[in-house]
Amino acid sequence: VATRNMPANKHVHNDTNVYKTVNGCDSVVHLQLTINDSVVTRYAASICLGDRYTQNGFSVQPTSAGVFQYQNARKSSTGCDSTAILTLTVNQTYSTTYYDEVCEGEHYQKYGFNTIVTANGTRLTHNYNTQRPSGCDSIVTVVLTVRPRSSSNVVDYICRSEGVYNKNGFHVVLPTGLKSIMVKDTLRNAYGCDSIATLSLTIYDGKDTAITASVCEGERYSSFGFDTTIYVPGIYHFKHSLKTTNGCDSVITLTITVKPTYTNYQTVNICQGDSVNYGGKFYKSGTHKIVYAHSAAYCDSILWLTVNTNPIVRETQNVRICRNVQGSYLFNGKNLTASGVYYDTVPFNGCIKIITLNLDFLDTA
Repeated sequence: VATRNMPANKHVHNDTNVYKTVNGCDSVVHLQLTINDSVVTRYAASICLGDRYTQNGFSVQPTSAGVFQYQNARKSSTGCDSTAILTLTVNQTYSTTYYDEVCEGEHYQKYGFNTIVTANGTRLTHNYNTQRPSGCDSIVTVVLTVRPRSSSNVVDYICRSEGVYNKNGFHVVLPTGLKSIMVKDTLRNAYGCDSIATLSLTIYDGKDTAITASVCEGERYSSFGFDTTIYVPGIYHFKHSLKTTNGCDSVITLTITVKPTYTNYQTVNICQGDSVNYGGKFYKSGTHKIVYAHSAAYCDSILWLTVNTNPIVRETQNVRICRNVQGSYLFNGKNLTASGVYYDTVPFNGCIKIITLNLDFLDTA
């Protein structure tokens, strides 16, 4: 068998070889050899970052944007080695975050969103397909600060001569004959959101105003321009001329009833281990502050209760008795024949007296 070096290009090679057979005869072999080329196939493709390319025998997923080249060795249809070369362009994807403010319950319609927002810190995310020049997806995220829709109550006063109340976002024509009105209006709060405001408006005609109040003695009264503290119970009258916040001249007459507050002191002596029941509560040794419930006629009263505890007196008595003369010992009206612990019938400081009695009976000749 002859060995040949074949050129590296596709062609048909013809060759003749003469050799001897096993029988010594000449034998001629004609060879017609088709030489196939090794195939190199080139591919070009593009994907978006994060996608996987799975065509033409490749399976790759780049982790960054750019242009990358991959090779893959395989067999061609003729059985020769074949090389596939992939030039892969990885396009960047885009992510954009916006920060915005909305009012509670608002229909948010920016950046392609269309939703009603109710919770603070709402995060909206939308994937816009093929919105970039490279054809890759674009993700838009909106982080929303939701401002509350507030409600407020406004209490104010005005002179009727002004005719129109035009403050705190209200525009109210003062009605005739009414001394107070209540108005509701939809305003804008500090964040630009709708706010329901209720106005309670007192209308002064410039006449005198009479005020009746009551306090406890020593309590401070500070309303309508008055600021006084009275320590003696009784009924007092004050007048005060002032301008209200709306500039009206007004004379206010205050009739104030100062109700008494009582303070009592009481000392109670008890025996050791006892307590004082006062109003359902038990008090032991010491000084206690007890507050009485008030009524319409008087204010809370205070009782300073001092509880003194007297000790229980313990005493030991040793008695010798001649048995043949006296068979028992007379103690608190009882004839005793044995030692023991007994209570004296005469208390000490109002408390019991405990006597340990030791009787020693002596026998005489």
